[in-house]
Amino acid sequence: MGEDPSCFTVVLLATLMLFFSPSTAENLIDQEECRLVEVKQEKRYLKIKCGSKYKCPRSDVLYSVERYRDDPAWNKWAADCTLKYDVQCLNDPKFYEVCGHNREGCKTGTSDTKFCGTYICQYQNQTYTYMDGTITFGTRMLSGIVNTRYANCDMHHTCSNTLLDEEGCADPDQAFICKGEIDTLIPAEHVCDLKCDCYRCNEEAHCNNQTYGVDCDSIYGWHLHAMYNCNDYNECREGEDESDTHCSPDKIVRYCVPGDLHGPDYYNFFPDEFIRPLYAHQICATPRLAPFAWTCQDGMDQINCTDTTRVAMECEVRGHVTTVSVFALCRGYDLCSDGYQNNCYEVEGGCLLHKTQLCDGHNDCPDGTDESKTYCSTMSRTQCVRRVSLRPGSSKAKMEFPLSWVMDGVVDCEGGIDEKEESWLRCGRDLSRRYIEMESGCRDVFLCDKGDPLSTFVDFDDLCDKVASCGKENRVCEQAKSLISTWDAVPGEKVKRTSFCQRGLDSLAPLRGSCTKHSFEGPDKGILGISTTDVYIPSDKQECEQAYGELYVFLSCSGKCKTAKCPLTQVDQTSCSDIPVKDQVLSLTEDYRMTIVVKRKGEYFSHYFSCRNKRCTTYDKVCNLVNDCGDQSDEENCQNHYRCKDTGEYVPLSSVCDGSVDCRDYSDECGDSCSESSRNLLQNLSLKAFAWVSGVLATLLNLFIIGSHAKEVYDSRYLRSRIDKLLILLVALGDFSIGVYLLSIAAVDHHYQEQFCRLKFQWLTSGHCNALGVLSTIGSQLSLFSMASLSISRVVNINSLVQKESKTWTSRIKVLTLLTTLLLSSLAVAFFPLLPVLEDFFVNGLHYDKVTLFTGMVVKDTHYRILQSYNGRYRNEPLSWTRIRLMVREMFSKDYGGVQGSKVEFYGSDSVCIFKYLVTQSDPQHIFSLAILLLNFLCFILISVCYIVIQYFVSRSSSRVTTDTPASRRRELKLQTKISIIIATDFLCWIPFIVVCLLHFFEVIDATSWYPLFSIIILPLNSIINPLLYSDLVTKIIRGFIQTGSRGLSTIRTGGVSGVGESMSVTGTEVRTGTRDKAETTGV
Repeated sequence: MGEDPSCFTVVLLATLMLFFSPSTAENLIDQEECRLVEVKQEKRYLKIKCGSKYKCPRSDVLYSVERYRDDPAWNKWAADCTLKYDVQCLNDPKFYEVCGHNREGCKTGTSDTKFCGTYICQYQNQTYTYMDGTITFGTRMLSGIVNTRYANCDMHHTCSNTLLDEEGCADPDQAFICKGEIDTLIPAEHVCDLKCDCYRCNEEAHCNNQTYGVDCDSIYGWHLHAMYNCNDYNECREGEDESDTHCSPDKIVRYCVPGDLHGPDYYNFFPDEFIRPLYAHQICATPRLAPFAWTCQDGMDQINCTDTTRVAMECEVRGHVTTVSVFALCRGYDLCSDGYQNNCYEVEGGCLLHKTQLCDGHNDCPDGTDESKTYCSTMSRTQCVRRVSLRPGSSKAKMEFPLSWVMDGVVDCEGGIDEKEESWLRCGRDLSRRYIEMESGCRDVFLCDKGDPLSTFVDFDDLCDKVASCGKENRVCEQAKSLISTWDAVPGEKVKRTSFCQRGLDSLAPLRGSCTKHSFEGPDKGILGISTTDVYIPSDKQECEQAYGELYVFLSCSGKCKTAKCPLTQVDQTSCSDIPVKDQVLSLTEDYRMTIVVKRKGEYFSHYFSCRNKRCTTYDKVCNLVNDCGDQSDEENCQNHYRCKDTGEYVPLSSVCDGSVDCRDYSDECGDSCSESSRNLLQNLSLKAFAWVSGVLATLLNLFIIGSHAKEVYDSRYLRSRIDKLLILLVALGDFSIGVYLLSIAAVDHHYQEQFCRLKFQWLTSGHCNALGVLSTIGSQLSLFSMASLSISRVVNINSLVQKESKTWTSRIKVLTLLTTLLLSSLAVAFFPLLPVLEDFFVNGLHYDKVTLFTGMVVKDTHYRILQSYNGRYRNEPLSWTRIRLMVREMFSKDYGGVQGSKVEFYGSDSVCIFKYLVTQSDPQHIFSLAILLLNFLCFILISVCYIVIQYFVSRSSSRVTTDTPASRRRELKLQTKISIIIATDFLCWIPFIVVCLLHFFEVIDATSWYPLFSIIILPLNSIINPLLYSDLVTKIIRGFIQTGSRGLSTIRTGGVSGVGESMSVTGTEVRTGTRDKAETTGV
């Protein structure tokens, strides 16, 4: 290793010139004969083949390859794994030339400096003695030996064309020397690590005071592996391998079925016998990694190990409890009586592991799939020592294990705690039968198909976690969560048109710009053999927040997004560990990197995204709101989503703070991204203050009116007066209800505070919300109906001079009828939407608490999609809520009450629990809501018309009075002012609200968020003003406070009328128009 580098470079260049000078003419490419082919070894490699030769990468030179059969020790192994090349490709320093030409049994591995772990070596003029013959290298122009063991790490630059034979070798001062045909070096830490690094396994021969095999001068080097010992064939020059020291009959430990040491086509050392004696130095020896290199076919050499570091487990073998080595696992040996050593899984990507390697905190598969949620979603809190230990030298530690192992009929823990039924709580029955921790509680589960190969049920904790626990889970969850799955892929293969550029949309060019064709390659450019994908994308940059999957990739990676960056990463030969090796197709990029391509319809495309965990997914799975990689890497660099804080789901940015819950943890509506006000029932301080102030005022003022008018109603002598006072009392009672409603909403807001956002649906589905909705509806309708009736009464009686007695039976019946009619009408409007028989018209949706399939309020359309996805196609007919609840219950077990959805009733459409006036044409209750809205509008018109009529009659009556005094003018002005205020307040309360409701109905605007404004400020306005308008008592009390100050109430005369001609009132007392000698009393 001490050669002058400059000298070596000269020799290397001279040699390379020698390579190509005689072969240039015969290796010219005839383009007409060339074609793209797959060259297959363990993986498949794309190459260009011209006739019988292959084209060098990044060159027009051709090369040929053949089996190298000039080896004096030639055998089937050498013939298959040793190759000869006529040309070494010049522009190929990592030897892509050799990839794919060996057969599958020839292990090559990967390397940073060698694409396929091997290289072409042109031997210098050196002579090596091998077996009984001599090999002289360098006599031929090229001896291309690919996976040669003659050149690597032998402390000499054996190859004249490359330095790779000594690259990456261990430091000679700190290395272990593998003494064999040619000495090679391995790192010292690889000694006794239970893996063969030396060709003859020398480094595993002396471990923990145990010797395996025989040290001797053999035809294979200075060590003879245990498999070659005591086989009646002298392979040590002095015969040590067959001596009595090692092979005496009295030292036989046991017998086994011998293995075919060199394969079925080669000789068998035990041709006439079916058993082979085994000796101590052969027991639990580290197997060689070469094909057919096992000592026994039945694994009997891998039990009862003396070296405890090689012990994987204990079990009963042929009636005796003994140890089994790590080398016997997953080999199919018939050893343990319960077969536990073969309890193995082939996880995604072809990684074969023993069951106990799953969920043990160590990534045994390259992509870490063995530690993923696919296998480790539900772990026990109970810890145990697992039966199998695959960490040599480490003490057995207790650890958690998947709950799916509990009572599965297989003992996985030492002591068998996983199979002791008394240690676990049994839940469910039949298909949903399972075992959980004792301190846990049983609950129902999601049911899969009976014949589902994955599972028969899914626990709520695992439901909709993007892992396919059973066949229909993800399909149902997509419908429940309204995932944007149909937008992920852009149609087409070689030509793709994004949604912006579909044919027939040319007329939209002025809005979204013109489209151009773009050849899309991704981060890996100029890949050998792939077909380019032509993508039609907009010429101008776009907002990409609503683009997903391929559309997002094409736009962002073509620089057509205003803010989003390309999420793609380069794919190399170590990527895509989840794709079986035999299905991987590799090619070469223009910057000389190896990458993996996908084959579709006979053509090759570069459409893979490389996950951080070395898994791969296609472009349509990138930035599509789903964690397809399993490590979030396909979503974490995307700017088109929001990730739920605790549950980790991805939802569109448009779903954040939109008033609809999409995250199971409610973080999209209750997180820091949303304003603090949106987390409360009442969104801002002004609403909170107005609710308290208006609630107190409405309650106290109307309570005062109720108290003052209740006795007057009873004591009224005349029917007309009693009716008017009763109606004023009912107005006050309705407005008092509104005040109580406002105070209740304010109290609920104070109780929940910022927690309301997360507990919103508990409130909306509660009886308290319905009760407040009923209370506010009764109050508003009773007040409005009573005001309308009062207006009619005054108009009807405005010219009546005869007062009827109120205490006759006829009068009492009239009063009672009026009272009953108004109360029943208000109650009917309030309770009608809550009738169970009408739930299909008035129930907004169902809320399922702690069932991860459903989030927030689930409406009928969503239920329909979920049920259709779960049950398959059925007739497209309307489903009643009763039918929906029954069908949803069938999706889950019913061992613990089943899944019950809580109804979000008519009043639960908004947090303030008000009558649902804001409806759209798709709402089944829109006819009822619009009818009540129309009724209220007619009441407003009626009130306005009545008071205009009153004003007209009063004005006409005043004009006939002969004496026009300032006092009479003041009385008339006062009456006009009160009438104007009544009409104006009714107008301000109802007309803007009705207009907004109509605009919302026709979907001109979305006024859903305006509910709190109308329910707290606009509609309750009358409840505060009515006591001032319909009762002079309150007005006079307030005026008295203002005028007399400290004298208080002493100057205020009780009653609604002060004297003849002193006041004109529209409050239900007398209106006097005329002189003191003659009064014309009215019931106005």
